[in-house]
Amino acid sequence: MKVTEVRIYPTQGKGKIIAYCSVTLDDVLVIRDCKIVQGEKEKFFAFPSRKEGDKYIDIVFTLSRELRQSIGESVISAYNQQGAPSEKEKEWSSQRKDEDLPF
Repeated sequence: MKVTEVRIYPTQGKGKIIAYCSVTLDDVLVIRDCKIVQGEKEKFFAFPSRKEGDKYIDIVFTLSRELRQSIGESVISAYNQQGAPSEKEKEWSSQRKDEDLPF
């Protein structure tokens, strides 16, 4: 599978989540509500997750380390190439709230 589209929705700069994104694979599968998180050393990609007790569990995950790495690299690259957020992106992201993430 390969990433055929990435849509970035920057947040308003609050918290560690710096953007949400949707990822399309092979023009047939869309994964929404992925996150781009600013870690201590670098940005990283996170699949959609839900909180269970004290930990977060990915709702979507790959069985292949290589595919996860490929998706993450494509998303971070798309984020780095994107300019200032559009008015539509600002409106969408202002409706989102950062979750209480463990990272």
